Amino acid sequence: MLREADVVVIGAGVVGLACAVELARRGYFVTVLERHPRVAEENSSRNSGVVHSGLYYPTGSLKQRLAVRGRELLVARCKRFGVAHQRLGKLIVAREPHELPQLEQLHARAEANGAGPTRLLDGIELAMIEDTVRGHAALLVEDTTVVRTQELVRSLVREAEALRVEIVVGMEVTAIERDARAESRDRWEIRVNDGAHESGGYVCDHVISAAGLGAERVARMAGIDVAQHGLVQRYCKGSWLALDERFRKAVGRLIYPVPHVAREAEGPTALGIHLTRDLEGFLFAGPDAEWIDAPDFSLDPSIERATRYAAAIAPFLPGVEPHHLVPLAAGVRPKLHGPDEPAADFVVRDGAPLGAPRFVVLAGIESPGLTASLAIAEEVRTIVEG
Repeated sequence: MLREADVVVIGAGVVGLACAVELARRGYFVTVLERHPRVAEENSSRNSGVVHSGLYYPTGSLKQRLAVRGRELLVARCKRFGVAHQRLGKLIVAREPHELPQLEQLHARAEANGAGPTRLLDGIELAMIEDTVRGHAALLVEDTTVVRTQELVRSLVREAEALRVEIVVGMEVTAIERDARAESRDRWEIRVNDGAHESGGYVCDHVISAAGLGAERVARMAGIDVAQHGLVQRYCKGSWLALDERFRKAVGRLIYPVPHVAREAEGPTALGIHLTRDLEGFLFAGPDAEWIDAPDFSLDPSIERATRYAAAIAPFLPGVEPHHLVPLAAGVRPKLHGPDEPAADFVVRDGAPLGAPRFVVLAGIESPGLTASLAIAEEVRTIVEG
């Protein structure tokens, strides 16, 4: 049996739920399909909860624009719905004098990008505000917030349900085709499987692919040539290690190294292993960058990884040793570039020019995807309505 909807959103992570809420507010009847048994099972539950300021991304890029707008929307949502969050600020630390020009470039980009208040500090000023951190200089980025991601997800689910959004979990999309019964052929028929057998499907006017790690597969099912249109996703795994409780509240801010930048116009290819804290003050370090062939969330308990992490954060946390670090979580970033290629931007676009009318393509939604989620939803709504 085929059920009717105005819009079907594929994927119930933070971005998919945000899209569902945004469209339901506009009066669309929305169904969200999630292949896992619970919402937000993949990267939405495997990130640091950092709401980024938007300083890292090339000025004018989609990542920059949506991060800055998304930061504003997300903090406002947290206040409105009582989602736990705290504006902690971030320090990007130049450990050596030769890193200072790059830090100054980041400062200039922060101002150009609308990243909020920022200030360059010398080594003495740095030690005064974070007494464990040593470096030649640092960039203080004040508009960096940490949010309790699970509460954000719950707030989106509650609002979606209040708007009569249908959220169906444990339901994998197996086929996406034009509805042969529709005269215009602009409607879509979506077939689903509940893990045991084919379970009918949905007929809808619009499809939003918020499938995250499965975005390439979903685009292929809709008939899009992913290679031709630059939608082939690569997978980059990042692991987080938690620090022993003795380091609780050892730093008050998030502490980052100066990132590696391939070329100034491209933005960072990796932010480097950094220190993040949660709202209770517990610290964790990561993520690294491990290119893999397929999504894999397994944890590596090896002493080699802990040793490498300890060496990376030792300038920020004197006395840290490998045995102070234990595996916490791993996430997989869906990237639209390979390890030796320039960093790629988000893709949020109308599928009509790609041969898929009324199909919205979201691809390469890695960091700052959480930060940008509500702004991505606005962008999707504009495409659907326009």
